[in-house]
Amino acid sequence: MQAATAWLALVEGAAGLDASRREALLSAIGDGQFVQAAQTRLAARSLVLGLDGRGLSARGPVMAVVWLDRGAYRVVRFSNGSAEVDIWYAYTLGVRVAGDPEVPLRWHRARAQLRWAAAEGDWRLVSDLTIQDGPDPGVPEPSAVDKADALASAGGGWTLYATSLD
Repeated sequence: MQAATAWLALVEGAAGLDASRREALLSAIGDGQFVQAAQTRLAARSLVLGLDGRGLSARGPVMAVVWLDRGAYRVVRFSNGSAEVDIWYAYTLGVRVAGDPEVPLRWHRARAQLRWAAAEGDWRLVSDLTIQDGPDPGVPEPSAVDKADALASAGGGWTLYATSLD
């Protein structure tokens, strides 16, 4: 579970927007199919945001932040050597210059497919993350109750992080 959330923060955060570092980052955490699919998705995202090869914008600062401590997780499936994990998290992505409105906070769910790589002694992503919107608790700093209410609509098995903001 820690592997999936740590990798999510790297891939979906600012580091994933930097083309000069992206391939090495992705290769360190995933298999070939994952690297290729994630590389394509993140390059397309950078293009839409108008970023250069280092993940920078001529317009202003790029906001690409994943707040895992505000979210929750659940293990969907686990067997000897493979796992499937859902992660619910707050996410901000956009380019902002002085005078622009705040970049909105969005809530996403990511599903990570993992396999145990004995040679590396670590879990590896086997395919790109499947990302869906929501559920959105509707408040910028949700309490544990707000988060629990939002997750109740997403089905059972969710666990708030121990460091989750209340």
